Parts: sequence; C-alpha cells; structure tokens
Amino acid sequence: MYKLDKIIRLRRGVRYKKQVIYGCIYWCLFPFVIYAQSPSLKQAGSTNKKNSIYLKLSTNLKDIQSLKKIEVPTVYQDIKKAEKAVKSFIQKLHQQAYLNAQLDSLSNTPDTLFAYISVGTKFIWASLKKGNLPEEIIHNVGFKPKYYNKKPFLYKSISKLQTKVLSYSENHGYPFAQIRLDSLTFVKQEVYAKWNYDQGPQVLFDTLHIVGDLQVKPRFMMKYLRLREGDLFSQSKVQSAHRILKQLPYLKVRKKAVVDFRAKKASVNLFLQKRKANQINLLVGLLPNEQNPGTIEWMGEFDLLLQNMFRSGKSLSAKWLRPESQSQLINLDYTHPLLFGSALDLQLKFNLLKEDTSFVNIDLGGVLYYNLKTGDKIKATVNSKSSRVLNSLIYQNATRLPDTLDISFIAYGLGYIHSNLNDALYPSKGDFLSLSGEIGQKNIVQNPELPESLYKNIPLSTTKLVYEAKWKHYSKTSSKSVLYWQLSTGGVINDQLLVNELFRVGGINSLRGHNQNIFFASHYVIANLEYRFLFDDYSYLFVFYDQSWLQQKTINTFTEDTPLGFGLGLNFPTKAGIFNIVYALGKAQEQPINFNRSKIHFGFISRF
Repeated sequence: MYKLDKIIRLRRGVRYKKQVIYGCIYWCLFPFVIYAQSPSLKQAGSTNKKNSIYLKLSTNLKDIQSLKKIEVPTVYQDIKKAEKAVKSFIQKLHQQAYLNAQLDSLSNTPDTLFAYISVGTKFIWASLKKGNLPEEIIHNVGFKPKYYNKKPFLYKSISKLQTKVLSYSENHGYPFAQIRLDSLTFVKQEVYAKWNYDQGPQVLFDTLHIVGDLQVKPRFMMKYLRLREGDLFSQSKVQSAHRILKQLPYLKVRKKAVVDFRAKKASVNLFLQKRKANQINLLVGLLPNEQNPGTIEWMGEFDLLLQNMFRSGKSLSAKWLRPESQSQLINLDYTHPLLFGSALDLQLKFNLLKEDTSFVNIDLGGVLYYNLKTGDKIKATVNSKSSRVLNSLIYQNATRLPDTLDISFIAYGLGYIHSNLNDALYPSKGDFLSLSGEIGQKNIVQNPELPESLYKNIPLSTTKLVYEAKWKHYSKTSSKSVLYWQLSTGGVINDQLLVNELFRVGGINSLRGHNQNIFFASHYVIANLEYRFLFDDYSYLFVFYDQSWLQQKTINTFTEDTPLGFGLGLNFPTKAGIFNIVYALGKAQEQPINFNRSKIHFGFISRF
C-alpha cells in the first residue's frame, strides 16, 4: 500500500475561472494514445500516401472492447504527428482508468511507425467517502458514495462532481470555496479517498454601481436584476443580469459586469449606456381601392412609445391604426415593473377595434408577469371583451342567425415569454418565444332586431379557448448579413364562432402584400422569412417571403386559404429618425399576383 503526496484540487478565483491543479495523479499529466488495430481506425482523408507514415499499434490488453471507442487515423504526414498520436492514445487509456498504461517500445521503418504499449490493469473505486462535505451540498449535487463502489476510477466524473459543488457554493454566498480529494490511497488496483471541502468566507452583495450615462434609479435596477444589497452573493445572478439587461430597449450594455470583492462584500459594476428608446412611428401605405378599382386609398398607423419613465423602467404605449376606410384600431398599454417591490410586473391594456359600419370590439385587460431568475417571464392574464353590432337594422328580415352578433367574453389565461436576443432594438442573433392561452365563458346577447326564434337552437353561453404562439429567430450568416424568420400561430376554439371574434391578419406586421387586417381567421399559421444585407447596425436592404395557412370557421361559413406575400424593402437612418420603405406583392385564393395591386408602405421612426 502506498499514498500519493499531493491531491487533486479545484478552486474558484476572484474572476470565478475554474482552475484544475493536477498534482499527485501522474496519469492525468501523461500524453494520450490511439489504437490503430481496432475497428474504430480512421484514415486521414487528405494525406498524400506517397510521402506518408503508417502507424501500427500493439497492446497486451485482452479486453479489446474497451478500446473500440478510441478513434485513430492510420496514416500521417510525418513521423512526429504519428508519435503524437501514440502519446494521445496513452492519455485516453489513462482516462479510461488504465493508470499504468505506458509505451514499451517504439520502432520504425521508412514508411511505418511501430508502437508497443503495455496497458496494465484498470483501476476501480474501493471507497469514496463524503468527508466533511455538508449535507445540503450532498443533497443538491446528487453525490452518493455507493455510486462509486467498484466503478472505474475516472477523473472526468470526479472533475464533474467538483464543478457541481463549486457551482452550488458560488451561487449561495461562497465564491472562494475549494474542494479536493483527501487521503487518496491506492491498494493494488483499488482506490480509497474522501472529500475535503473548504467553503471559505461568506460574501454578501454590496452596492450596485452603474458606470455610464444611463439615467436609472440604482435601487430599481438592484431589485430588477435581483442583486439586492445584503443578499448572499450568487454568480448565476451576476451572469443572468447580463442577459436580462440585453432585453431592455432603453439601454446598451457596453461590456459584461465586473465584481469587486472587499471585506466579504461584492460590489457589482454595470457598464450601461443610455439609448434613445422612446419613439414616435408614422406609417403611411398606398393601396389599391377595392371598392373603386383604378383608384388609390391610404392606410395609416401612428405609434407612441415612452420607455423608462421616471427612471424606473415604466413604459407607456399608444397606437392608432387606420387599416381601411371607416375602420380604426386603438391600443393603449401601461407597464409598471416590480409591483410593490415584488418580482411582478403589472400591465394594463385597452384595445378598441371598429370594423367599418359592422361592429366594434372593446377589450379591457390586465397582465401580471412574474420575472424568473433567468430573465424569462411567466404571465397570468384576465380580459373582459365585448363586441357590439353597429347596424342591426340590416338583420330585420333575417331568416337565419347572422355570423355577427353582440357578445361578451371574460377570460383567464397563462403565458410564457423567453428571449435571448443580443439586442432588444436591432437584434442580429438569438431567439424570442411567446406562448399564451386563455379560457372563459362566452355569452351571446340577444339582439332585439332579430326574431327570438332564431336563437332557439343556439346555446347562448359556451366555453371558448384562445391560444397564440410566436417564435422569432435571428442568425448572422456573415458580418454583413442576417437571416430572420418568424413562425406564428393562433386559434379560437368554440362551437358558436362569430366573425367579430376572429383573429385579424394581413398587412405590414404579418402578411405583407395584403391590406391591413384583411383576413378573418379562426386558426392561422404564418411563416415569415427575411434576408437582410447590413450597411451598418441600423440600416439594411432586405428581401422577404411570407406564407400562411388560414382557416375561417363560423356558425355559417367554413373556408381555407393559403395567402402569400413577397417583396423587398430598405431601412436606413437619417438625422431625424429611421426611414423604411417596403414594396410587396401578394397572392390569395381570390387574388392572383398583379403588379397593379402591389403595396407600398412608407414608415418613419423617430427615437428620442
């Protein structure tokens, strides 16, 4: 029986870089090897065989199955690379618990290198005890001594467990913890050891410092990022803060946070730059007049967005849209983050849609967002929706129930939002995912202009389910180009669906090449594909293709269509703001591709 003088030690430093100090275990420092006569041999594809060196390895290992996972080329450009492969093979044997593996002899001819390797016996664990490792850590990292009994002595599994222990420690107030194998002893081919854990000093979060010209209350930012003064230090919270900050449109992260440790305190320094995120958008579209062929009508959109109000992350948005003549849409939203100092954000919403002279929809709602540590959000919603027919006189002589009626709907729902975009305003990499669903009771309100007999066979109170999902993806294909795609879907499930409760799609934000909100859909799937050629971070030329599947199912109708749109556009900045222009063509079941029906959208975004 013999002992090794040194031990494996893994330590986290001030910058939290894991350093593995290999001591006593000489096999970890040995070069690794490859088995040239096993079924996993590979041949170098581009090697010139005329001037190449062949490698042939021989071992005394009876259990050849242990070597089948080691892949080794048989042909090399020169003898030095072949010798390096031999060393690599020996290293891999060490990793597989053959600690005594070594090179016996090496010989060569002008075109072949012969290596003879003594593999030795595989080392196994006899006992790995918990030592002074705290029970709390043992439970959270899943360490169980019985899992190591009579198992191969693999350093990879030990290193993985050490990493888990240190990760747990640095996220619970002990960033300078150390863990090592103690009393490491070998008896023939059996290994005995126990854990030696040093948690180091407990560290608490101190003041949060904002370096840069961003105007925001430090106390708000501390709560929003969960870096509250006096809480136990957590490296994962510092790392999550970087991702969360990138999703805020009113700031730009100049570089990753830096932590200063002094007197058992951790001060986090954030390098943040103010960004012009408040905006006024104006969009004007010139469209062929569907009612009067040969003439042009206009559509308009106006958006106002105020971000980081009162230096505390509050936001207010207002939207007005005129998709076509006699139709209007108004949206108002207010978001209040960290409600009563909690991890909840409150959003209040008001939506109004007037569809020419047919009906008007009003939607009042509230959303509670719960901010997860990762930056993702879980939301709970409550909505009160109503729809009223504007001109009910047209139904006086109806012989069947029309598919536009007065209704009310109160719904409760849940949702989830994930985002890892590299920039909130001008993303070029990352994903955005939004899922939502709501369920509630829909009530049909009887219209006095309609005969009561039409309502007899229709249930006036039914359950309605609404769901929506959206996935955006950005990837940089080169330094000057970005590929963007979006997949969105939604559905309304109810036995008595009406036109005035369907989704509205079409236009610049969903299906380009078609009039705004032109399609009514009970179910929809829309795929948007866009290739952008970048001039700089804010200006680009793009081409796009939009494809959809739409289904309209109401009490009186059932139709399906696959509208598409394609075209190109330009987005570029000016001193006054960002200007964009889009030219689009569309095709639908009753709309062939026609250049006379092309759409031109002009947009202007002023940020301040």
